[in-house]
Amino acid sequence: MKKEVEINGEKVTLNIFDGYVNSWDSWLELKGRGGYDGISKGFSCRSERLTSLEGGPIYVGGDFNCTINCLTSLKGCPQYVGGDFLCRENNLRSLEHCPEIVGKNFDCSLNNLMSLKYCPKFAGGFFNCEFNHLKSLKHSPEVINKFFDCGNNDLISLKYCPKVVYGYFSSEENNLIDLKYCPKEVSGCFYADGNPLISKDIVCMDYEDFLCPNDEEIARNLEEYNKIKEESLLLKDVIGS
Repeated sequence: MKKEVEINGEKVTLNIFDGYVNSWDSWLELKGRGGYDGISKGFSCRSERLTSLEGGPIYVGGDFNCTINCLTSLKGCPQYVGGDFLCRENNLRSLEHCPEIVGKNFDCSLNNLMSLKYCPKFAGGFFNCEFNHLKSLKHSPEVINKFFDCGNNDLISLKYCPKVVYGYFSSEENNLIDLKYCPKEVSGCFYADGNPLISKDIVCMDYEDFLCPNDEEIARNLEEYNKIKEESLLLKDVIGS
């Protein structure tokens, strides 16, 4: 069927297959036979050892699932996804070519990402970027309609994190020494355990529960932090003299 859709702010007319496609080969067959540009419902090419998405549908009205493949790039991925966009468990180093808007959930966890540059500006559900190598949350959406999980990364600051999270917020297992710049509002639990925190002061006053290192751990972290800082200053004086 022909359908006029808006992709990245532009209206285009596409030939849409009315149904669900559950494999890459099935899509290529449909595309070759019917000249389709997109799929009205969902598309899954999960766990097919794909190394490229080039030649894939431009438009997916439902969920798009390319998890557990061998992708190093999202080039060729849909530019419109009405449901979930799931690209977890690949070898992605960049989110370039991602759609600007995802209708529901966005999951790029378990990749090799060092930045959220090019991530969707809006996701209608949760945003999961855990288990990557992120050093910054720059480019994160400002509002998250479900949970936001940036745990198990290399973060030293929560600067640029979402301002409002209508679900839980997890920053577990990073390298955070404080929670400055945390969201102003979290509707669910706030998870910060597994970090070398030297302070647990947070500006967020609206959360369901707060899990972080206990006072004894924080005191040990602060002692270790001050020791390292003092040694660093001494070394600087020696080098400068």
